Amino acid sequence: MGGRDTIKGVKIQGIVAVLNSLTNSDWKNIYIEPEILGEKTDKIDIQWDLCDGRRRLGQVKSSEGLINKSAMKTYLNEMIKETNSSDEFVLYVVGNLSSDASTFVNNLNNSTLDKSELAGYEFVKQRATSVKIVLRAFDFEALESYAYKLLHKFYDSKDIVVRAKDLEQKTSALFHQFDRLPILRIPLSKKELENTLVDWIDYTARGDLDLIERQNLKESVGKLKVKFSYLVTLLYDPTTVITEKLSRLNAIDEFSLAFSLKGVQYRYLDILDELEHFDRKREEMMELYELYQTEKREDFHSPVRSFYAEKINKISSNEIDEKIESESIKEFMDNLEKIYDQLYK
Repeated sequence: MGGRDTIKGVKIQGIVAVLNSLTNSDWKNIYIEPEILGEKTDKIDIQWDLCDGRRRLGQVKSSEGLINKSAMKTYLNEMIKETNSSDEFVLYVVGNLSSDASTFVNNLNNSTLDKSELAGYEFVKQRATSVKIVLRAFDFEALESYAYKLLHKFYDSKDIVVRAKDLEQKTSALFHQFDRLPILRIPLSKKELENTLVDWIDYTARGDLDLIERQNLKESVGKLKVKFSYLVTLLYDPTTVITEKLSRLNAIDEFSLAFSLKGVQYRYLDILDELEHFDRKREEMMELYELYQTEKREDFHSPVRSFYAEKINKISSNEIDEKIESESIKEFMDNLEKIYDQLYK
């Protein structure tokens, strides 16, 4: 593969791995360009640790030339030979296939392949039922349209509103600068992959802001950081319905620029889901508190009063206070701090 093809292949590899993984929920960790036994492998581009404990390995091959059946068999055989202990193998082929290669792929994927066709390719022959081939044309415009569709689906699944023009810009950034995305050779959970992708796309978009736009965004992020920090302190107050206050933040004009960042929106929605727990527990605490006060008025030394007090303390210490430093809240605060620092520079 020539230099030009190699560069295209690297981008295709990352885009195929990430975007397809975002729409698939059967895995818990993904590795892009993983290391096998501590060393970089040329045969494995993607590794998924599946939710059921199994492992799936993937390789991406791309070519502007016609790919024949012999080449397809060789791709598969070398990939499986590299780590034959894996449970599943996926070969992503980006390019055009000869007619015999196309027939071979269809038969292999449909489990109708005559094993005699695999003579001389023993690793494929042994693991044929564990292999899947995914085809995509070597067409950058078509691939960019595919990326646009998957990004839109991803944002929609997270209830993140994004304008068509902004989505086109972010798709272009993803497609043309993907090799700069910091995800190589490290394990990423689905949540970490989503956060990394959203943050990176936001970061590339901020690079297009002029000085005044950058300053306005910085001020909006700073104000949101201060307001949110204050509201979080109210989590200790059982009389405050914190979700009601927090759920209005994205409707306040001075925070609108901060919420235009998809990473901020995404983490904010996670927090609102989590804070429903706090509100339910507060309601329970208030009911117990009323019962406690009633018992206290009627009989200060009542054992029932002590029972209510213990339950209130247990909910407060075990189910509310410990969760105030929850991952969702911490990630949101850390993300605002990181964005603010980047804009400050």
